[in-house]
Amino acid sequence: LLAITGDGERALPHAERACTAGEDPARLDTLAAALAACGRYTEAAAAQERAIGMAAKKDRDAFRVRLEMYQAGLAFVRKPPEC
Repeated sequence: LLAITGDGERALPHAERACTAGEDPARLDTLAAALAACGRYTEAAAAQERAIGMAAKKDRDAFRVRLEMYQAGLAFVRKPPEC
C-alpha cells in the first residue's frame, strides 16, 4: 500500500525484505511499484518483467500495463482512500 500511495522510500525496504523471503508475482509487483515510486524505473521494469514471467495468465495484462508505465518513467501511484 505504501508503494502505490507514493511513499516509495518507506515501502522499498519492506518490499525488498518480502522478496528476500521468496519471490512471487505479487511481491515482485509490489517491489516494482516501490522502486518506481523512488524513481528507479529501470529496476522497477526488471522486477515487473520477472513478475510477468511468474504471473498467472489472468494477471499478466495488468502487470504489463504497469511495466509500460515504468518503461515510460512513470510510477504506479493511487490516492489513498478517504477514511
